[in-house]
Amino acid sequence: AEKHALGNNGWTTSRHYAVPTTDIPLHVIPEISNWFVSLCSERLFPLLSCQFGIHGERLHIHDAFLVKYSHTSQRYLPIHADQSTHSM
Repeated sequence: AEKHALGNNGWTTSRHYAVPTTDIPLHVIPEISNWFVSLCSERLFPLLSCQFGIHGERLHIHDAFLVKYSHTSQRYLPIHADQSTHSM
């Protein structure tokens, strides 16, 4: 992610207004995006389906991003509700 940020437009800071984050959307880094989509379909979605009784076809990725935390700026996210029923 750092390598991508250095070679492109850096980290984003204005994608989320309610709970701002310094982040990079996964879809702009194909290697990470492909890995994450594969992980979801092969492992995470079946686990969530079993754990919460949700049919697998109802699970989808709404917004996947990497958050950059720093001890000098953004150290954590406050408790908040997202636009989805489950967040990872």
